[in-house]
Amino acid sequence: MTFSQLISQKFKYGGWSIRILMLNIIVYLLINLFYQIDKGLKLWDERPFGLFAEYVFVLPDTFPNFLTQPWTWFTHMFAHQDFLHILFNMIWFYYGSMLFMQFLGNKRLIYIYILGGLFAALTQVLAVNLIPIFELSKYSGLIGASGAVYAVFIAVAFYRPMYEVLLFGLFKMRIVYIALFLVISDFLRMTDLESVAHMAHLGGAAFGVLAIARLSTFDGFIAWFERKTQIFQGGFKGLRSRLFMRKMKEPKVKHYHKADEQYFESKKEIQMKVDAILDKIKQKGYDGLTKAEKEYLFNQKDKL
Repeated sequence: MTFSQLISQKFKYGGWSIRILMLNIIVYLLINLFYQIDKGLKLWDERPFGLFAEYVFVLPDTFPNFLTQPWTWFTHMFAHQDFLHILFNMIWFYYGSMLFMQFLGNKRLIYIYILGGLFAALTQVLAVNLIPIFELSKYSGLIGASGAVYAVFIAVAFYRPMYEVLLFGLFKMRIVYIALFLVISDFLRMTDLESVAHMAHLGGAAFGVLAIARLSTFDGFIAWFERKTQIFQGGFKGLRSRLFMRKMKEPKVKHYHKADEQYFESKKEIQMKVDAILDKIKQKGYDGLTKAEKEYLFNQKDKL
């Protein structure tokens, strides 16, 4: 297997954790390539390529600039300029996302990441434009995955606060204490006007807590969004067929008898299997479920 095939396989089958991680690395390399082109062509004073990268990936935090570059509300959360910035963000994200997918599933991860990043950015923008002390930080703009990473990590910490992790590979610590340290640290330094967007961190953390506290509402939003975007599934051919092909008359629903139960699972059977899984949770806890049982429980929740 070649290196490109390995990367392609990881991207396709690694889940949203690996995809987000890889996308952040690719964007980081692209941004720094633009800066190196400016330097190599001795255009460092004008910085045409660097300015283009900032135009695409840096969210302006001043009004009305953040309205004139609406795409940066999304692109900023996949972009980094400094090596240490992306290194620490991706380390936190990798371990947080692995735990997140273990307890809450792969599908929820991408929504927590995107929506948490948007909420974090909104928190930072509102703080800069509405709270006088933050006006001095307007020159910087917003770039980095920190707000989205906080949303993911704090969400899983709020969901399973007593879960123990091996910190630095040396000693066990409950994840809730790590989360509290991060949030309190940012809260105490939120008026420091250095290059760190502490309000974005706190906004991402707040969204993580809110999403888990209202998990059923959050899942309902995911289901609604997927229904609304179903027209785009299946690529261009699928989109074309849905938009331009004449709607076929729906066939009459056939009513099957008991002989067909080997092909179709009745609601009663689904309920019985879900009840068995819930009984297992009472006896062994959620961690006692197999991966298949967790996925079945999540997939069937809207069908009962």
